[in-house]
Amino acid sequence: MRKKANGGLHRQPWRGRRRPLKTASKVAPIGRQDGARPGWRYYRPSLLALTAGGLLWAGGALLGRFNNDAGRLLARGLSNFVAFFSRLIPLPLSELCLFGAVLLILWLLVGGAVKGRGRGFLRGLCRVGALAIWTGALFTLLWGVHYQAPSLAQQLGLEVRPRSPEELTQTAQILLAQANELADQVPRDDQGAFLPDDFDSITEQINRQYEALGRQYPLYQTSLPRRAKRSILLRPLMPWVGIAGYYFPFTAEPTVGQTAPTHLAYNVAHELAHSLGVAPEDEAGFSAYLACIEAEDPGLRYSAALNGYIYASNALYRLSPELSSAVSSQANENLRRDIRALNEYLRQFEGPAQQAGNKINDVYLKSNNQPAGVRSYGDMVDLLIAYTLK
Repeated sequence: MRKKANGGLHRQPWRGRRRPLKTASKVAPIGRQDGARPGWRYYRPSLLALTAGGLLWAGGALLGRFNNDAGRLLARGLSNFVAFFSRLIPLPLSELCLFGAVLLILWLLVGGAVKGRGRGFLRGLCRVGALAIWTGALFTLLWGVHYQAPSLAQQLGLEVRPRSPEELTQTAQILLAQANELADQVPRDDQGAFLPDDFDSITEQINRQYEALGRQYPLYQTSLPRRAKRSILLRPLMPWVGIAGYYFPFTAEPTVGQTAPTHLAYNVAHELAHSLGVAPEDEAGFSAYLACIEAEDPGLRYSAALNGYIYASNALYRLSPELSSAVSSQANENLRRDIRALNEYLRQFEGPAQQAGNKINDVYLKSNNQPAGVRSYGDMVDLLIAYTLK
């Protein structure tokens, strides 16, 4: 610089190369350059989630197989933690989770396809896969390990073995006698239809029964009684696919759908048994019978006796229709009325949807170490005979 005549400074003009202008440049997405296909980094978060979920799932499965006591203890602890919060809300959170999962899957697939076209759909598919893997892993940790537990017969000290037709007939007669006696003691309306207690009262009574059973059998012990809930959104659909209730391990909620009045208490007890870690269907069914048959309320005892008799009668009918008919002819009028009402209720839901629901349930049961599938519901007859004739 040089001084001006008036003493000020005069700036020299810039000589040489011009200064480069700073302009904002467009940054290509990570892992690819413009016009190139996306690299593996584009899918890295989804692939990492898939891997982590798979490892967690494998760890839970190995824990359940090689150290089942520790696996079930962990599952009970996690379920109690979840149930501590979910039981405070009267609405079934399981239904919100199921509908939310459907919306999330659609958003991942459709939203990804719209935003990123082909590669976006593929990444969405990877995310859905990761979601499925994590769901399976959490299912195994919270619930699946219970399928590897010792049999209920072993834990209750019952002898389950092949039985003769005479023993099955004797069991059906004993259960029928119980149902006949209780059918005349339960409350009924002017038309003679059975009147069950309200849902919350039934749940409270059955929780007390499981608490009493827990003092005799450690299997039923729990530090946090569960709260059974009635289905709301899925309730109209469940009978059409042959589902009376379900246990949702992710929210630790036993949920009961629409059912016949005589079966309400039994179904509540069945789902509460699942919440206590009784996984196989035949064992949950027998646990429900065991909880209700010793209750003070005749309505609960009647629900247990009626269901027990129906199981034994159906098994006897498959063996000898003549013997089954001879036993059922001894049912009194009130019991006959309730069985007719049950058959009429079930008949209205027969159709392809129920057959499809039974097939799906059959696949689910067989995939969880129940080779008999939906027929495992009938295996509780062996437990009924062992308990009745002990």
